Formats: sequence, C-alpha cells, structure tokens
Amino acid sequence: MRRWRARYEAGGPVALYDRRRVRPSRLQAPAPEVQRILRLYRERFAGWNVRHFYRFARREHAVRLSYSFVKLALQEAGLVRKARARGIALELNAHPDRLDLTDTHCRMAKEEGVLVAISSDAHTTLDLENLRFGVGQARRGWLEKADVLNTRPLAELRRIIDRGQAGDTRPASPRRAARVRRRVRA
Repeated sequence: MRRWRARYEAGGPVALYDRRRVRPSRLQAPAPEVQRILRLYRERFAGWNVRHFYRFARREHAVRLSYSFVKLALQEAGLVRKARARGIALELNAHPDRLDLTDTHCRMAKEEGVLVAISSDAHTTLDLENLRFGVGQARRGWLEKADVLNTRPLAELRRIIDRGQAGDTRPASPRRAARVRRRVRA
C-alpha cells in the first residue's frame, strides 16, 4: 500500500495504471468519472437521495459505475454529515455479497453521531443468519450498542420514530408516524 501511495503522490492517477497492460486496473474506477459524478451531485442534484440520483444519472448522464460504488463515493464526500443533519440512520446491509457500508464508513458514522441500522436483507428465515456479517462489519468500525439503531428497546425505537427520523428532534407528521408505527408493530 505504501508503494501505491508513493506512486500516486509522485505521478497522480496515471501512475496507478497496471504497468503490464498499460491501462488502469479493472478494479479501479477512473478518477475523472468519480469527480464528474461528485460534481454532478453537488451542482445539480444536492439533496436527492442516492437511489434516485443514481437512476437519473445513469439514464441521463451515462454513468456506468455501480450503484454501490456511487453510494460509497457520495458517502465519503460528506453524505454522512448530511444524514446527521437530516436525522437519517444509515443502513448496513448484512448480506455477505452486499455489505455496502465498510468499516471506515461505520467509523465515520460513529464520529458524526449518525445511527446505523444493521439489516439482514432476509428473504427467508435462513437469511437471518446473515446478521452476523453485519455485526462483524459494525464491530470493525468500532460501533457500540448505542450507535446501532436496532439494538434499542421497542419503546425507545418508537420514540425515535415518533420524533420524525433517527436522531431528528423535529416532530413527525401524524401521517408518517402512524405509517411507521404500523410497520414496527408487524
């Protein structure tokens, strides 16, 4: 890793090209493309949620990077801070093929005071075992019980929902609070 960093500092992104093939590694996204996506979000789509932004950017602006990559790039660029300001909890998808929040992002969420909800992405009861992968990811990010939304007792979880959103102090609209309460009861 030190060599890669030294190569990057000495020659920029071009220095990271795979020297055997004289082209970028297929595992790396082109830096100009990532910068274009971040600029597009900041200048024209600020405040959009990631899924809507991604769908629109893919359709209208020919973005070819994966949804997960775009989501992580936006989170690293400060979306986590916006989540705290809006009172939104981040979801750590615990399915082993997805694990979309890395340990680094979990750590950033903790430092910013953003709650993280660990989701099993279960489609069958057997998939509930995937929670262990999410818990492991959260532990690597130094998350504690107080940092995870779904470790709360039901009464406290309802209180958080009634306030509006995770960590938000504004009151929720009665319609939204009732809709979310119905989901929690089930």
